[in-house]
Amino acid sequence: PWISEYFTPGPDLVVVEPNNPKLLAWEINILWYNTKRRENLAAAAHRKVVKQYTTKIFAENLRKIMDSIV
Repeated sequence: PWISEYFTPGPDLVVVEPNNPKLLAWEINILWYNTKRRENLAAAAHRKVVKQYTTKIFAENLRKIMDSIV
């Protein structure tokens, strides 16, 4: 559940329901043979990390919280 706070299923990552090995195999197969899909997932996730989750951004958000406390 925590990953949904960071990434969006679909554009950023592939989510497979637990205990469904056939579906997992299906999704792995799609990614294995679909280079464009892999590249799109990787690029979208990378953009999101660079835009929202760098150390600099984390520090800035932490500073805002600390400033609001004082």
